[in-house]
Amino acid sequence: MRLNPVFIKYLTIGWCIVFGVVHILWLFGYYIGLPAEGAAQAFTRTWFWYYNLFAALACFIGMFIALGLTAEHRKLKWHKPVLIAGWLYIILLALRTSGALIQLSAWSWRVR
Repeated sequence: MRLNPVFIKYLTIGWCIVFGVVHILWLFGYYIGLPAEGAAQAFTRTWFWYYNLFAALACFIGMFIALGLTAEHRKLKWHKPVLIAGWLYIILLALRTSGALIQLSAWSWRVR
């Protein structure tokens, strides 16, 4: 069974919406999925608040990039810039994932 590429793009849009909303809820103090005390302490740092705002905005920009990539190639005049933005997004997410894995591994060593 093979998934339709358009279906995968719509799943990407859904993922961007869900995580964008979660980041916005975190900004407003609803720490869904996070330990409340640690999250409240982390969000007192200004840079962390702005990082979370950036993550929420990036999710919504990613939604529009994925939406642009679902359009027909011939109908979309600016398909190439959207494609470049999509690749830049993949690189950004890969860097963020690498940072999260490094942070998680450092945290797991401290717990032991």
